[in-house]
Amino acid sequence: MAQNIRYPQEAAESGQIGSVALYARVNNKGGIDEVLVDTQPEEDYVNIDKIVIVGYSYNRFKLHESVNHQSLISECSNLILSLPDSNSADLQGHTLKLNFDFAIQLPPPMPPKEWPF
Repeated sequence: MAQNIRYPQEAAESGQIGSVALYARVNNKGGIDEVLVDTQPEEDYVNIDKIVIVGYSYNRFKLHESVNHQSLISECSNLILSLPDSNSADLQGHTLKLNFDFAIQLPPPMPPKEWPF
């Protein structure tokens, strides 16, 4: 899952950082039936490990931390909805809580041109 999520370019360029927590209802066949964005479900849920997404930018900007950046929420929701059906009995028929952290840092320096690699 972590390999398929990207930092939305305009979010990185405008300094949007923060955490996103979404809930996904998995049906008995392992498919995602619903993603809950602003609502914590009443039923028990399985907490999935946190996924950290790092964006890189050379721009100097003020960081804007929030749990309500729509572009970050949309990226996470789209990722969840695109997941293949799970064949794990531990997930089927359950609600999952997925946690994402978005952070921005300067890119690593470019190596000198004389380096052979």
